[in-house]
Amino acid sequence: MIVVGCAASKGGVGKSTLTTALGVAAAQDGLRTLLVDTDKQGSTRKWGSRREVEPQVMAWRLRDVPGWLEHCEQKGIDLVIIDFAGGDSVALFDIFKRLDLVIVPTAPTLIEMEEVVPVMSAAKAAKLDAVVVITRVPRANSLRVTRVMDENRDDDSVAPQALTSLVAYPDAFAQGLGVTETDPGSRAATELRTLLKYLIARAKR
Repeated sequence: MIVVGCAASKGGVGKSTLTTALGVAAAQDGLRTLLVDTDKQGSTRKWGSRREVEPQVMAWRLRDVPGWLEHCEQKGIDLVIIDFAGGDSVALFDIFKRLDLVIVPTAPTLIEMEEVVPVMSAAKAAKLDAVVVITRVPRANSLRVTRVMDENRDDDSVAPQALTSLVAYPDAFAQGLGVTETDPGSRAATELRTLLKYLIARAKR
């Protein structure tokens, strides 16, 4: 079983949108996928209430995560993606040790990139692999994004696939769907599938 966490030190960076979009694509690929919402705001849980098919969504308290993960493995779940609340990440040392990978979504702006540091530091302290996923890119060939990726290429800290800021993501989320369902041939779907393939391979290594 692969366990991935989606974490950030602040809210509003797209954790729930990324969690649900990746979960849908993974389920479409045949993985038994569970999405977990530990945020009191419950965005992922509310998204799950709007759909009737995989992936399943559950709400867990942080203290219950280790026990639930053991239960999921016994039930044959292939992939668990945990949507952590903004601000929780710094205090998640023990839980981070149960993960295979933590993904940290951020827009390519200084104010959000600075907020990546606490999560990456917490992951490093827990000896956990962590990767930044750049979201809400203004255009596919943005110089700002290319610079960030080039600067971090050697340490492998930034995923090679960024996600452009397309209306497809909020539109799909509002319907309890993923972009690979609403428009499977779109640029958003292609980017998302490329990112998922990369993240799954990275979590396995």
